[in-house]
Amino acid sequence: ELHSARMELREAMAELAERNEELQREIAERKLIETMVRHQASHDPLTGLPNRILFRDRLQGAIQRANRHHSRFALACIDIDGFKGVNDRHGHAAGDALLQEIASRLPTHLRSNDTVARLGGDEFALVLEEINDPQMALQLCEKLCAALGEPYSLRVNGERVEVRVGASIGIAPYAPNDRADAEEQLMHAADNAMYDAKRSGKNCGVLAKTGSGPRHPSGGAAILRTYWPAEFCGRILNARSSSVSKSSTEMNSNTPSRTRRSRSASASEITPACCASAS
Repeated sequence: ELHSARMELREAMAELAERNEELQREIAERKLIETMVRHQASHDPLTGLPNRILFRDRLQGAIQRANRHHSRFALACIDIDGFKGVNDRHGHAAGDALLQEIASRLPTHLRSNDTVARLGGDEFALVLEEINDPQMALQLCEKLCAALGEPYSLRVNGERVEVRVGASIGIAPYAPNDRADAEEQLMHAADNAMYDAKRSGKNCGVLAKTGSGPRHPSGGAAILRTYWPAEFCGRILNARSSSVSKSSTEMNSNTPSRTRRSRSASASEITPACCASAS
């Protein structure tokens, strides 16, 4: 009887151990599924980059850190020039492959603490941490324009397709402030600057515009004056009624003729930092 009881106990313990292993596997699988669901909810399925939801969360965190530590950062909005042409000529598969290549290039020119996100379509956004000098933002724009303007060799339906595109980038810096709508205003300013870049010949970077933009009239002068150092703004802009300043003239002299404006820029505009042109 004692021997039988011991055997029954061993069998029960073996069954219990086996069941425990099954439970551990089920828990691990459930955690994996939960992780995948969270990732899918916060990341773009095509590129794997943070999506609009996670981007806004990162942007809010950057604003809170800047206000708490009295630091600065910059927001950049990127629109891909020539993407529609690639889609129309080579098909949506080529467009998807191009977006994936762009998504892989962007992080290589940024720091590990910066955020790269795809907002949708061919629009991307960056949260650039610790940008205290506007020249740093302009130099970064040049690097990104040059990198994104390099040729792409895409594999589409078993064939190689060579394409080239450009990037219009709008940058709006942020400095500590107590405005309740700081996030919205910053997004508006960067978005307006991006459209200014497109109107300025595309494939270039533009700092936040001082005047009201076509889409977001409220995203203008206050943003630039608040967030850029006054001495830098003074070098870029003259008085309200004057023409473009010496700094802007020097920057224009280095701009390819195809991207220059056909008229003199007014004092309410920012001269773009144009980069290598896309074919």
